[in-house]
Amino acid sequence: MACKYRLQDGFFADVYIYTAGMRPVPRETTHPAVQRLHTQTVQEIEQYAASRGEQVRKTEGTTLQIDTGRGAVAVLYDAFVIVSPQGTRETWLWLWSARGHVMKIRMTRLPEVDPNPAKLREFSQAVVRTAAN
Repeated sequence: MACKYRLQDGFFADVYIYTAGMRPVPRETTHPAVQRLHTQTVQEIEQYAASRGEQVRKTEGTTLQIDTGRGAVAVLYDAFVIVSPQGTRETWLWLWSARGHVMKIRMTRLPEVDPNPAKLREFSQAVVRTAAN
């Protein structure tokens, strides 16, 4: 399942909920299957940009601990800068598991938009908290 959100003009978020064929979906982000899925997702972002003649640079990659009120949830987080002839855009990735599913958020801002860091954080944390409750 996927839902698309427009956070502001030129600033979009896609939320994906799926199992990736895993039964059960591991809960830990350190599980090898989740790590493989994360690596695959990062490679897909890089390959898609390359297929369009764009240059992608990963600017951040970490595990965030998001407080949900029911405890902290570990979320794999990556940030990228993508340079194309149309301009430079940023894209962000959050990946974790909740309720027996893989959860993924992919946010992208178009070149002409300055993202609001508070809005970026607020949206991603709200999705993680909602999935945890």
